[in-house]
Amino acid sequence: NFKHVGHIQSSEEKAAYVQGIEQLKRNFHGVATQYFSQALFSKTTPAEVKQRILNDVSHVDTTIAAACMEPDDFDEANELAAVNKKLYLINSDAKPTDTTGFITHGLPYQLFSISGTGHFPMVEKPEDFNRLLNQALSAMTTDAGDNRGRQ
Repeated sequence: NFKHVGHIQSSEEKAAYVQGIEQLKRNFHGVATQYFSQALFSKTTPAEVKQRILNDVSHVDTTIAAACMEPDDFDEANELAAVNKKLYLINSDAKPTDTTGFITHGLPYQLFSISGTGHFPMVEKPEDFNRLLNQALSAMTTDAGDNRGRQ
């Protein structure tokens, strides 16, 4: 997540998003299945993983799921800055993480990239994901030790 921190949507992007949510409300399963299949899986995502995730999608409360996707005015970059904590991200490299927003907004981060997965690296490559998770946890511990006594 946090693939495009600080990105400001154009009016065209906002309109397309609102239209997509309206379609989702009318035909949740069809729209969600199409979107997941086109945008959230990589070319190498195993068929059984795709089926597992699409099965999960088909069993959600569609009213709640669509409502969670409603557009809002949440300012991700400013909210992350207010937390004032370093981010440790495990992101798939299928779609690169744009780190410009982190730099522009002075957000400390460390990116751990995982290859050959889509949006669900913890399901698609659990061993690789857990290895990176352990690296992230180790980095957090090291960083916390380096910052003791400093504020």
